[in-house]
Amino acid sequence: MDPRIKKTILIAFSAGAGFAVVIAVLAAGGYWYLSRPKPPKPWDTTAIVADGTPTFDVAEDGKKVVLTYSLENNTPFDYRATSSDELNLLRRFARDNALSQPVKAETASIGFPIFIPAKQKAEMSVTINFTETPKQKPSDTPEQFHEALRAYVLDQMSGDAAVVLFDEANRYQIDLPKPAAQLPKKAPQQSP
Repeated sequence: MDPRIKKTILIAFSAGAGFAVVIAVLAAGGYWYLSRPKPPKPWDTTAIVADGTPTFDVAEDGKKVVLTYSLENNTPFDYRATSSDELNLLRRFARDNALSQPVKAETASIGFPIFIPAKQKAEMSVTINFTETPKQKPSDTPEQFHEALRAYVLDQMSGDAAVVLFDEANRYQIDLPKPAAQLPKKAPQQSP
């Protein structure tokens, strides 16, 4: 065989083999890049936000306190949660801003289902089973009892800065403040 043909075949074979190695390295690199562990996206604290402090009252059984929050959905999508499997309820401690382990169902529960349409507000409740919820005395006016209940709730939550809901699927963090320390002052009424 002619030495020039052998040389051409050898060059062509070497170029083809080099091209195949480059393609194999690129394919392996691409596979690694696509299959590498991806860090989760950060918690979104602005998607769903509590609009002010909660209202509160004693549950119908007289043994629990129900905190009712107005939540605003700032996303372009409807928000739904139908069970406690979807959300984790934790306490945020005032002393060091650390979070507790998820609160057990016998201690506190969320009122399901939760549905908040896109760009709108809706209410949701958290029921807390305190040890000795105060009872209204016959001499108490509703306002007096409400303020006694506020003092009791704040005393029970004195070590907490807030209650926090974590929706792992959507990566939403929903901070739920505790009740206000005082009844909001009413604006003076204007005489006609």
